[in-house]
Amino acid sequence: MVSENQRRATIFNDFSVTSLFPTDAHGPFSDEAMVRRYTNLASVWLPPGWVWLDERWDVEREADPTDTAGWQYVGEVDV
Repeated sequence: MVSENQRRATIFNDFSVTSLFPTDAHGPFSDEAMVRRYTNLASVWLPPGWVWLDERWDVEREADPTDTAGWQYVGEVDV
């Protein structure tokens, strides 16, 4: 699984990849354990014969620990 990492720069801004700090070591994309870092989706290894169809994301509302909107917060990640 690949996760998109975002940060909320201020209370006046929405969460965004563009708001990440240089100290955010996990970068814009990572695996779900936040161990492997990806600079973009093209750098994510896909099995032979697999291709990206589009940049649409599916929200996993049933995954644990996410809130009802499918968000997972750093303070709740078990690593």
